[in-house]
Amino acid sequence: MEWVINEFGSIIMIIVCGSLSLWGFLSKSPVNFWSGDDVKASEISDVKAFNCANGFIWAFFTLPQLIAAILFPINTVNANFAANIFQVGGVLVVIPVAIIAYKQIEKKYRNKGKAEQK
Repeated sequence: MEWVINEFGSIIMIIVCGSLSLWGFLSKSPVNFWSGDDVKASEISDVKAFNCANGFIWAFFTLPQLIAAILFPINTVNANFAANIFQVGGVLVVIPVAIIAYKQIEKKYRNKGKAEQK
C-alpha cells in the first residue's frame, strides 16, 4: 500500500515539472530556470530557442518521474526498487546536470554585450 504514496509523489512531480516544461515551450518571454535569475528579452539573442532549451531541461526532470509512476502500480519488489531509483535518483542526478545545462544555455543565448556587463 505504501506504493500509493510514492505514486502520488511522482504524479505531483510530473504535474509540476511537466507544467514548467510546457511553460518553457509556449512562453513568449524568457523563462527563468530558478528564482532570483531575472532574464530580460533584450538580453537574449533568440528567446524562442532559449525557452525551448529550458523546456527540454524541465522535460528531462519529468521523464524519471514518469517512469517511476508507471512502475509503482506493478507493486513487486523489483518494480518498486526500480521505481524508487528513478524517483529519487532521477531528482538527485538530474539537478546538477540541469544546472550545468542551464548555464550553458544561458551562455549560448545571452547577448554578448550583456554577458560582459554582468
